[in-house]
Amino acid sequence: MEPGTSDPRWSSIDSLEEKGLYADALRLTDEVLATARSEGDRLTEFRAWMERARFQGYTGVDESVSLDELEARAGDAPEPLRALLHSALGQAWWQRYENERWRVLDRTNTIGDPDDPDTWGQRAYMAKVLGHFQASLEARDTLVELPVHVLDGLLDPAGEAHLRPTLYDLLAHRALAVFTNPETRLAEPASRFQLDQEKDFALFESFAHPRQQHPMRREAAAPGGEHNDQQGGRRAKAAGRQQPAK
Repeated sequence: MEPGTSDPRWSSIDSLEEKGLYADALRLTDEVLATARSEGDRLTEFRAWMERARFQGYTGVDESVSLDELEARAGDAPEPLRALLHSALGQAWWQRYENERWRVLDRTNTIGDPDDPDTWGQRAYMAKVLGHFQASLEARDTLVELPVHVLDGLLDPAGEAHLRPTLYDLLAHRALAVFTNPETRLAEPASRFQLDQEKDFALFESFAHPRQQHPMRREAAAPGGEHNDQQGGRRAKAAGRQQPAK
């Protein structure tokens, strides 16, 4: 059987879903999940986690509950399950941010409650999203050894396998799609140019034709400055030399 589909109960689950019996489908998915964990079938377990979260949404379970369960499992899961879960979590948090973006941008970028996403600003959301995607790529040496077809299209259409032949290629592509989004602010310079000085908003004449002065001359003009004293002394000596003899 194909990887990730080795349990024949998936056919029954699909049938229950088609009939709209989501609670029964969730119950049977939980059984598949328990079996996969006990047998060490990590790909079937990954599919079960994804289907479980979907059916939980259909049956009214809060999304935060599903995300918390996935994060708990990602914390102690072996590879490649750990990488797959982190990638899925990064995608889920990114989707949640996009759905609630208009609310998030109204909040200040304070720390807020780390356990309550309803208090997060954009910076906190991006930290969550980027953290999961980065974690999904940490086991590079393991992921590059796994051909992408082992997923049987669980993350991306199987027809794209020739573009991303290994699991690492696939997960990196998913992460890159988010990393390059300007909302993450990853491409912003460390020191951004800003017009934030009072003189920047002065009238045209003073703004377009400011008096230019070399920084060293400004230092020399400072009251009591050592450089000022030295230049003053040199000017006095020069003036003395220029006086005509009597």
